[in-house]
Amino acid sequence: MKKVSLWLAGLLCLWVSVVAGEGIANDTCEDATCVRISSSTPVPIAAFGDTLSSEVTDCDRGLRSQLFPETASKIASKAILRILQTTDESEIEPETQQTSPAIPGSVGSQPAASPWPMFRGGPRHTGLSNYDTRHVDGTVQWSFRTGAGIESSPTIGVDGTIYVGSHDNTLYAVNSDGTEKWHFTVGDPEYLEDWNVWKGILSSPAIGEDGTIYFTSLSDLLFAINPDGTEKWRFTIPVTADTWSSPTLGPDGTIYVGSARKYSEGAKAETEVGGRIYAIHPDGSLKWEFPVESDVFPSPAIGGDGTIYCGTGADGKFYAINPDGTEKWRFQTGRHIESSAAIGSDGTIYFGSWDNNVYAINPDGTERWHFVTQGDGIVSSPAIARDGTIYVVANDNYLYALNPDGAEQWRLFIGGGIEQGSSPAIGADGTIYLGSMDYHIYAINPDGTVKWRLNPSPPQGSTIVSSPAIGVDGTVYIGSWDHSLYAIAGRSP
Repeated sequence: MKKVSLWLAGLLCLWVSVVAGEGIANDTCEDATCVRISSSTPVPIAAFGDTLSSEVTDCDRGLRSQLFPETASKIASKAILRILQTTDESEIEPETQQTSPAIPGSVGSQPAASPWPMFRGGPRHTGLSNYDTRHVDGTVQWSFRTGAGIESSPTIGVDGTIYVGSHDNTLYAVNSDGTEKWHFTVGDPEYLEDWNVWKGILSSPAIGEDGTIYFTSLSDLLFAINPDGTEKWRFTIPVTADTWSSPTLGPDGTIYVGSARKYSEGAKAETEVGGRIYAIHPDGSLKWEFPVESDVFPSPAIGGDGTIYCGTGADGKFYAINPDGTEKWRFQTGRHIESSAAIGSDGTIYFGSWDNNVYAINPDGTERWHFVTQGDGIVSSPAIARDGTIYVVANDNYLYALNPDGAEQWRLFIGGGIEQGSSPAIGADGTIYLGSMDYHIYAINPDGTVKWRLNPSPPQGSTIVSSPAIGVDGTVYIGSWDHSLYAIAGRSP
């Protein structure tokens, strides 16, 4: 019934355009993979064959209002809405939006045209892109060298600028051709003797509606940087080498981020102050802080109703926080939580724990199901495909594909080390991308077969814990411990 309805809708649009005397313009949005019928769910654009009117469809290039006169547009929109009342509304919506109208259930004061404005692509952290990547064949288009290893996951601005942090304690702005736009250094990196590494910036930048870039550093600061690379303000926040929390932006521009525990000088561990989940105004002033018992490793996720979701460290608690900073509910897991939550279109919250479980939690805080992996915990964050499939990488070195009911679809061994930190990103065509501790970047088909894998720095290679970001042309950007940011592309789409 759904396919019939979609084809009827397409035929109706074609008829309206002919009656209006306008025809179908050649300047269509060929790389947009779905359209939005008024406020309904996204519909595959292939079902229509041509671009619809400006009142009917959203598109990354912006539709030309002259495609249909205003009257014809309204007629088409209303008719299609009636037809689509029978369609399946359970599809997961992408995190990013291609024009200014807001996507229902996807909140965040990010640039409307930005393909990947924050960690995991948006405030719901689904890792799902709006852009087709089927042409991406594993070719390294360019690499950009920084002064140290990269664990930070890149984000992408409206103009295609890629922002990424490095362990040289520098935030880099890189043009889409791989040249440096500017860099901002926030002090000396910190040497960790146990690991024999230097660390600086772990967090992924978040990009505000006005182009401001927000990120944290081991210098115990949250920074706001202007689009030209100058400092706007800074906010003191405890950060450690295990604090992965990246800023997430709310619908009003509020910045949400987690912090490490604080210690008074000379204080014993039992007198330490727990971590915090902070809400900070866009001007850098504190809105509220939510105290927890342990470190806050993950990045907060934001539901469609504005609820903030985030797990905590050693105490293994997962919190739902109201927009005013009061606790809504908490859920107890068996061990600490480093995995950031992803939120489905129905409000289900998915995350992993070091107790080896992937959890699905209802919006009221009750458990829907849990899935037990083979062991060694979960650090990576889940991704949610358009059909509701949940992809998550566990430290047992398997990528799991789970149905919305928690049943396993398949698993793929990707190899690596003790902690798989890279989280999957999903192209609009369904291809899954992730980095691995086995030195490779993977592209995986929705059926679990490997499309390609790439060691970007042979012969030995380097571990990859950065998570991919996907640009408007399908280019996949990811950092590596070999000090480089990579742009992975292929033939033109």
